[in-house]
Amino acid sequence: MQRHFKVSPPSVHDMIMMLEKKGFIQRTPGVARSIRLILSPDNLQREPAKAIRPSAPNSIIGHWRITQMDMWDQDFVDAEVEGYVRLDDGGSGEFQFGDVHGLIDHDLVERDGRPAAEWSWEGNDEMDPASGRGWAALQDDGTIKGKLSFHHGDKSGFVAIRIATPPKRRANG
Repeated sequence: MQRHFKVSPPSVHDMIMMLEKKGFIQRTPGVARSIRLILSPDNLQREPAKAIRPSAPNSIIGHWRITQMDMWDQDFVDAEVEGYVRLDDGGSGEFQFGDVHGLIDHDLVERDGRPAAEWSWEGNDEMDPASGRGWAALQDDGTIKGKLSFHHGDKSGFVAIRIATPPKRRANG
């Protein structure tokens, strides 16, 4: 799943947990290959999934590489993968920096006349459940600037640049 969807292992875990929470699958925790489809085949989507279209330069939709965070240095931001924020068409997305990973539910808005997104997120911080909110706005130089907040916790501003491909997982060792 990680290779197919080009996402991190925590993303796969979060996807599986969400499918189970919504009642689409059943699994036995700690038992490999125990996932069972609960949803009736008659209720499965028959159309092929649509690819996310490339973003226009004036759109906030896309993959963004985090290049700066107020609270953490770049070595931490890039500890597992190159830190990123991804905003997809349809209001979903994902981010990861350091040991923090989140699935985003966003709305497209304007901030000071600029394309922007505001979101809530659920995920994990070092595998502990975490959640919060965030926002980002497109800047004149093509970057996005925003803030990511943990529920009842840290808040950090960030800057990110648009990238063409998803981040690659760092090799261990």
